[in-house]
Amino acid sequence: MEGGELAGTERPEGRVHAFATLRAVANVGVAFGAGLAGFALVADTGWAYRMLVVGNVVTYLVSAALIMRLPAYPPARRPVRPRPGRALRDGPFLAVAGASAVLSLHWVALTLVLPLWVVTRTDAPPVTVAAVLLVNTVLRSTVAPSSTGATPGSPCCSRYG
Repeated sequence: MEGGELAGTERPEGRVHAFATLRAVANVGVAFGAGLAGFALVADTGWAYRMLVVGNVVTYLVSAALIMRLPAYPPARRPVRPRPGRALRDGPFLAVAGASAVLSLHWVALTLVLPLWVVTRTDAPPVTVAAVLLVNTVLRSTVAPSSTGATPGSPCCSRYG
């Protein structure tokens, strides 16, 4: 589920908790997937790789079934329709969007570039890729929340929640 879908289905007072839960579930999924991928890389058989693909399909089907069970909320009514191109004239919005775009490149580097480099350009075993993803997920799940101070009662969360 994407953030926009979540924002539309969750009441404002529950959004921070909902987004935190969504991030935690995503982190668990990445860690679990990295672990399974590590086993497939160690086995290095066609059957192991096919099972990873089938497992991924199953997770998408389960996700779709769960999303279909969400209650439907009517769209929020907007009193004034914003003019087209308004966001392009909003400097602070463009700065945050640009910074977010640059910072999100780490995910592409970690999940695509690094694995290809490890497998094709180094003598490291391919299972290293799974280990790197697993360590990154554990660190991101444990160190990042405590270092930002973003807890449900903090001012940043209550302001934007």
